[in-house]
Amino acid sequence: MDDPLFASLAGRSRDAFTIFCEEARKLRVLIDGLPFPESSKQYEELLVQRLSESQALENYLQTSNHMFVHLQVRSAKPRSGPGL
Repeated sequence: MDDPLFASLAGRSRDAFTIFCEEARKLRVLIDGLPFPESSKQYEELLVQRLSESQALENYLQTSNHMFVHLQVRSAKPRSGPGL
């Protein structure tokens, strides 16, 4: 498929998913190390990391949605040319 916009969206989606995975990994490490936060600082770290993970997931979902909307619009365009 020779579509620069789709290629850009696919790359951005891949990058956003990679960032989300890294943020989720960081949160898992914090949770594994602290089943129960022992201080307000540790609890704050969990909240901050959870927010980072949520923002990364939202970014991935938005980028992925843009990619699929682009595909849908592209497939809905009437084709023209010889034999069509």
